[in-house]
Amino acid sequence: MSESEDPREEEPRQPPAPLLPTLLQLLRLRASPADLPPSTAALAWLLAIDIAISAFFLLASGSESPIGLDIAIGLALQLLLPWLILTQLGKGARFLQTAIALIGVDVMLTAVLLPLASWGSQLANTNPTGPLTQLVSMVMLVAVIWMIMVFGHIYRCALDFPRLGGILVALGVMLTQVLVGQWLLGSPA
Repeated sequence: MSESEDPREEEPRQPPAPLLPTLLQLLRLRASPADLPPSTAALAWLLAIDIAISAFFLLASGSESPIGLDIAIGLALQLLLPWLILTQLGKGARFLQTAIALIGVDVMLTAVLLPLASWGSQLANTNPTGPLTQLVSMVMLVAVIWMIMVFGHIYRCALDFPRLGGILVALGVMLTQVLVGQWLLGSPA
């Protein structure tokens, strides 16, 4: 019996796809978190990029809350809530790739929306009811809806839920992040 016929030999696993193309496919709802490399280094890099880009986004959009605290609370909740959900449902081993997917998609969408947020903030200060301000607001609304769809897709894949279940989990997590963040920062709900 040759080595290739050994029944104990496992079939070779496909290596994970490269990070950036897979994140782009996630944005198109054509990949899953399982397609990402389970790398703590990749998560660390994405977290560092997310901190920087979130700071720019909050500054550009005219946020009045303490930016460092806002980012720290947001990231803590963005990692803690999925970890709690996954571990409670017995899928804790999927956390690293799910976190990479959520943070990576957040980084990419925030980078795309950064110029729009800056421009929208300037327009809101100069002409709050103008048609261009309303157009920018509508584009931002569409982007938020798309973000919910993408996060829902990520949760659907990670939790083996149907599409609607993933979207509901994403909405629940986002709502929890907003409410807990406002409560911790002392902002009105």
